Amino acid sequence: MVQSYKSNLKLNPKHKLPTHTGRKAILAETCALYDDTKIKEFDFCVKIHSIGKGIVFNIPLHKHEHFNKLNAEGKISKSIILAKDYIQFSFKIDAGVKPALKKSSKIIGLDTGINNLITTSEGTFYGQHIKSLIESIINKKHGSKNRRTAIRRLRHTIDESVRDFIIQDQPDLVIIEYLKNITKNTRSRLGKTSRRLIGAWNVSYFLRRLKQRCDANRVRFATVSAKNTSITCSKCDHTDKFQR
Repeated sequence: MVQSYKSNLKLNPKHKLPTHTGRKAILAETCALYDDTKIKEFDFCVKIHSIGKGIVFNIPLHKHEHFNKLNAEGKISKSIILAKDYIQFSFKIDAGVKPALKKSSKIIGLDTGINNLITTSEGTFYGQHIKSLIESIINKKHGSKNRRTAIRRLRHTIDESVRDFIIQDQPDLVIIEYLKNITKNTRSRLGKTSRRLIGAWNVSYFLRRLKQRCDANRVRFATVSAKNTSITCSKCDHTDKFQR
């Protein structure tokens, strides 16, 4: 019978809790089985096997509101991501066909930054207090519980800002710069504080959540090269480094 570690410990004082000392592992169906049968104390469990000679164990889990929502809308994938502190599930959800663009379609360009997470081409702002959250991260010790909490707080704010943008602006097409290697070769141009702010910005997480939210709401998503966008006129395409 699958039950909690504490319950097993009462029955067998020598019972040991499995530990995870490595990094994330992607496990397919051959190594991890999802059992949705309700068990004592928990909602379901994941059975891990074929990862070592004679090693088989169950991880009992509780379902939360977000899991139930995704499970009701789609189908759970057979593979999982096993990390030290959590198990990540993925779901296949049919969001339908994205509507074709028309002349009347609402196209919005986005700019992202440290002071304002989202600045739209229509002049609206989202995530205006993002800088204080980033500063909170860089002031915490690496690997500490407080730093992990600060990162979760930042990601929660990113999720809320992206959600609010999609709901309130209701775009048909979202266009944003493709930011990559933004910390590369910045030592000679930026101070230490600025480099630390950019490093903790978590822009890749923002872009990933933005695309996911667009896909879920049947909004088209496109990226453009960030080269010279700050010095190019939006009307005549003239490029001048003094226009920055």
